[in-house]
Amino acid sequence: MLLSLTLGFIAAIADIVGGLVLVRRNWEKRYLRYFVALGAGFMLSVAFLEMVPESLHFSARWSPVLVLAGYCIIHLLEHTITSHFHFGEETHHHEFVSSHTSYSVLIGPIRAAD
Repeated sequence: MLLSLTLGFIAAIADIVGGLVLVRRNWEKRYLRYFVALGAGFMLSVAFLEMVPESLHFSARWSPVLVLAGYCIIHLLEHTITSHFHFGEETHHHEFVSSHTSYSVLIGPIRAAD
């Protein structure tokens, strides 16, 4: 338990320091895009290479269902409840109207699992 609390505290401090580095300096948008891409790639690699196999090892029956539920919840939150974040003037008004996008988000992971 002490190790978990220590590592959580170190992660929190790293988040604060990283946020201060971004806020205190006037970065070019090009560099911010690189940072976002690097962070997204890191999170995806951890999810696919570490978390998903570990969850399948823990519960092969419920893990795919819970991963799909998490994926759908993220899309629900990002596309309906909160607006999602973009650099510049890029917007996606068609996502709120198009039923094709909704069905592809819902059916895409199921087809990929087959």
